[in-house]
Amino acid sequence: MRKSLIALACLSVVAGAATAAEVELYGTVDTYIAVNHNAGKTDVSLRSGGASASFWGIKGTEDIGPDLKAIFKLESAFLSDSGALPDGVKDDNVLFSREAWVGLHSNTWGTISFGRQYTPHFLTWAMTDPTDLSLGSAYSPFFFPMPTGVNGEVKDSLVRHDNSVLYVSPRMAGVQLFAYAALGEEKDNDGNITGSEDGNVYNIAANYVNGPLFVMASVLYQDYSGNQNTNLGYQLDGSHSPENPGQQDNGHGMYYNLGVTYDFGITKLSGAFMYKDGEDTLNIPNFWVAQVGAATPLWGGRWSVSAAMLSNETQDDADAYSFGTRYDYPLSKRTKIYAGYEVVFNDSNAKYSVEAGPDSSLHYTNDWGTTQGQFFMGINHKF
Repeated sequence: MRKSLIALACLSVVAGAATAAEVELYGTVDTYIAVNHNAGKTDVSLRSGGASASFWGIKGTEDIGPDLKAIFKLESAFLSDSGALPDGVKDDNVLFSREAWVGLHSNTWGTISFGRQYTPHFLTWAMTDPTDLSLGSAYSPFFFPMPTGVNGEVKDSLVRHDNSVLYVSPRMAGVQLFAYAALGEEKDNDGNITGSEDGNVYNIAANYVNGPLFVMASVLYQDYSGNQNTNLGYQLDGSHSPENPGQQDNGHGMYYNLGVTYDFGITKLSGAFMYKDGEDTLNIPNFWVAQVGAATPLWGGRWSVSAAMLSNETQDDADAYSFGTRYDYPLSKRTKIYAGYEVVFNDSNAKYSVEAGPDSSLHYTNDWGTTQGQFFMGINHKF
């Protein structure tokens, strides 16, 4: 009888803890077949992360006051075709490469969080793109818009940052505000942190919702000083400096972002524009990107189409143009199949590639001034 009472008491404690703090395991597995054509060569491969990245995550909340919750999120990306970490993070010894943060949420005062987090700059595009900035988006080849784009030869820090602080306000009169700061870490050759003055990123943004209308704007400042993740040492003829070109001594970039969607019911139209101004070199050029698109309910699924252009304001003959389309069909609430086509046309001093988005299989590389097209079809399951 005594043992039964002790067991019952233990169960009560566990049940109480589960009620006080809610923790959820979730994720997505996405695999697709790509038929890629470039410079007279056709390749077929099984790849990961077409409609979205493959990832798993843990998130949780705990009520700690009448209007206050503790919140956290941890997300780790993987490649569903191999089980490996994505190419962009496998050498960085990072488990939770997508997100890793903890914070506090109040309905009255908003949310503040600390850790590795997405920039409002990235969210502006992802929230106004017909395919959420994934495969089939005309803009996805240009989200890392340097001379070689997303060809595996450059790194830029526009998607998310370590050591970041993010504040998101409550929505008032349809308006929600974002304030973001990420502290760069200067390290010596042994990996020891020696300072935090250089490589900082600051980002403010706001969005507005009024019925079918959604508008979001963002301004991001990126300090290149001491930042080893900027695009250094790459030349327009395709040659490049050693793998570790060293730190940038100075310079910065300003990114201005605007995205708009309007849902007419029969279709949802979207438009987006980004302008970069700042350090003006062949390796870090000034440019603008524009996209128009639409997402239309069709035959029980959704058909998305978009067209985009990148104009390099620093280098002649370095512009690029793209077109993307995709059809998504739900088999259930959690599973869908999709198929589509994406193509990129490059001027002679550009070589952007068809890109599925962050944390997906590494894109096919191509040659300067060529056209790359890709048919794809896949399956996406959420759990």
